[in-house]
Amino acid sequence: MAVDSLAFIDTRAAAEALISLAVADSAVDDQATWWLKNRSEGEWSAMNLDPVLRDQGITNKPAELVSITVPAKPKEVKFTVAEVLKLEGDAVKGKQLAPRTSHLAPRTSHLAPRTSLRDVPSDRRAGRGVWTCAQRFRKTQTPDVLARSIVDPSSEISHGFDGDSIQLENGEWIDGLVLTEGKTVTIRSTGGVTQDVPKGEIKSRKQMDRSLMLSADQLGLSAQDVADIVEWMRGY
Repeated sequence: MAVDSLAFIDTRAAAEALISLAVADSAVDDQATWWLKNRSEGEWSAMNLDPVLRDQGITNKPAELVSITVPAKPKEVKFTVAEVLKLEGDAVKGKQLAPRTSHLAPRTSHLAPRTSLRDVPSDRRAGRGVWTCAQRFRKTQTPDVLARSIVDPSSEISHGFDGDSIQLENGEWIDGLVLTEGKTVTIRSTGGVTQDVPKGEIKSRKQMDRSLMLSADQLGLSAQDVADIVEWMRGY
């Protein structure tokens, strides 16, 4: 989150801080590199960072593709929407739960190649699902729709949580939301990882049969947790 925050500070000092992180052997060097390439062609273009990025080897730094797969839709759920709706929700607790499940995994660029979200601890793989859902639905949906979107998001995939599965030539897969297409396909996976996949490395591509948003079970949420979040979302 600190790296992402640096990317939104429009100063030379912030850019130099990202450069230092990009050339270091750390868990965030790929993340810093991505932001530098993005910002140097956009909001930071006036800083003329290209010579520095070339000298530091950042521009030509190869990006290793990371295989990230969204767990399959559970065959069974531990609790139903009806059971959630019978519970009295606590908006205060729901407010605490929603952002906690959204900010713990803004990026997973530190993950090793061929990492599946199944191998990521549940408290770190939540992504922005519940938080984004709250911002999107707010007061416009009924409690049962809100609860279902958390308990079983794949039952009716919401626009914005429908994604693609890209199979690489090496047989690995990347699940996510395709942002742009050209010589490369830019795809953002659950957890916020954004990757540029050269079309020459794509073996096949298909639409996902499940939501990018993880279910309550996969997030480690209880029926009461969902009831609390729904209560908060209704008044958000």
